[in-house]
Amino acid sequence: MGKVLVVGGPEFVAVLLAEEHQVFSTLLSQEALDRVAQEGFSLVMVHWPVLDMDGHALLRRLRSLFDQVPVPVMVIGPWMAPEDLSLIFAAGASDYVKLPEQRAELLARVRVQVQTYERQKELELVKASLEAELAEANRRCAELEDYVAGIKALGGGRQLRPDLLPICAWCKDKVEIEHGHWISLDTYLKEKLGLALTHGICPDCLVRFMRFDTNGINGAPDNQPSHIDRIPKGSSR
Repeated sequence: MGKVLVVGGPEFVAVLLAEEHQVFSTLLSQEALDRVAQEGFSLVMVHWPVLDMDGHALLRRLRSLFDQVPVPVMVIGPWMAPEDLSLIFAAGASDYVKLPEQRAELLARVRVQVQTYERQKELELVKASLEAELAEANRRCAELEDYVAGIKALGGGRQLRPDLLPICAWCKDKVEIEHGHWISLDTYLKEKLGLALTHGICPDCLVRFMRFDTNGINGAPDNQPSHIDRIPKGSSR
């Protein structure tokens, strides 16, 4: 069942359509324009000729009310010459039915217009949903691309695994940013992350060095490093 607005015309048309649809009627073209703009109709049926407005202007204004899925406009009226039919279709009419018409054919043609319009609205909703999903997918892809670019930037363009940063297993002070190209860890952090290293002492090392200062060189346990090993790099005693 569709929602049909009948503009002008004989009363029997509205009565006939009411068998299958929700029907509203008006004799005024401006009222029809206002109602179509504010309410959701599945079909507008315009009786020709239009008495209170230029009919072609009415058709064009009805068509201009919609950007995506326009409500179909069916023109009903007496016989028209082919050139007149061309004009009403050019102005925005979706179909033309000559009155009097067979009851079954009129209902069938109205049914087709209503079903086509409703299907187009459903497709428009599906399209909008797919466009929203596509936009979300593109947003996530952009985030992933930024993430990968950030990893590559941290790796200096290395052709290694982007989630791994090789560090020297011996000195623990240099990292490989390209094959065979090593730089100090503090340089890498400064250039790639804008970080600068400063000095401190962790709790474990603090305990070790406090024990060294208490026991002295000869009193250090066997499993502790020698005096020279205990002096931090770059410091002197």
